[in-house]
Amino acid sequence: MLKKLLLFVFGILLLETTLFALSDEEVKKSMMTRQETRYKGLLGEQSLLSNSSSIYVSGIIVDDSGNPLNDVELELNFSRPKGWESEDLTRKFISNSKFFITQAKYTGLTVYFRKKGYFEERMFYSTRISSKYLKNGIFSKTDEKIILREIGKLAKLKKVEKLLEYDWKNKRKTFFNMSTMTLETLPVDDVIKAKKYIYLDFERDKDGNVLTTKNYNNEPIPKAFIIRYVSDDKKDGFIVERDKKDFSYLPEAPAVDYNQKEIIVPLKSQDIYFYYRNGDKYGKGALLSPYTSYGKSRIWLHLFQNNETAPKEKRNLRSTAY
Repeated sequence: MLKKLLLFVFGILLLETTLFALSDEEVKKSMMTRQETRYKGLLGEQSLLSNSSSIYVSGIIVDDSGNPLNDVELELNFSRPKGWESEDLTRKFISNSKFFITQAKYTGLTVYFRKKGYFEERMFYSTRISSKYLKNGIFSKTDEKIILREIGKLAKLKKVEKLLEYDWKNKRKTFFNMSTMTLETLPVDDVIKAKKYIYLDFERDKDGNVLTTKNYNNEPIPKAFIIRYVSDDKKDGFIVERDKKDFSYLPEAPAVDYNQKEIIVPLKSQDIYFYYRNGDKYGKGALLSPYTSYGKSRIWLHLFQNNETAPKEKRNLRSTAY
């Protein structure tokens, strides 16, 4: 009797397992069918979008003095959506100062302008982004002006990449010694005894308390960083250039007016570029990626310092670094 009962139970379990397996297979087929239908629909939508799109761009290429430039290489990267990915088309040609680009059935265009002795420029055009140059799926811009900046004589620069850090949990902090060009660490309550240095501080209220906000875990974190420059030389300091794209846009350090001793860096801030003076030396720098996580506040400090000895070259900061 017991044996028959066990066989009966086993038979029921086997039947349920088979039904579940069939059910799972049916679910998979249904999901694949819906996915295929969505993919075909997406292809159809994208095909209509691409077929109705055209890009026209024309203009002039000049140097930073406004003089027309010839023999400029243009690399064109056209793109259009295709399913979950994209389909690309690349072309290259040599252009005189006046250029003209046209292409139908593509929704995006990235153009690289290159000439030996000049910094590369990149431009992006799209029929999928709202613009005054876009109408009925046609992007048309006929007044483009591309300025290629001459690289010039490159300088001898000392490159520094250091992470300024404030460790809240272990109560340690770092600072960058501008006299020795080295990063040093010490307890947060210790006084920094270096003659000139850059360190990480935070926005504070009138009582000296750090102003905070909340992160995605609803934990308090500093609202904004402050990078401070302390020096026994009154001529030392920063000149901030917030509108610059990269280091190549800081070719020559100003001779004077390094009056700024601190730079406020809000969280989620864009890269901030600056010139600095360090005694009789000049340099350029950037503050990148401020963040607080795992009990530590950090920001990248990048510096390029001129080490030329010739007086005429001491403020030259030309570099190919981006």
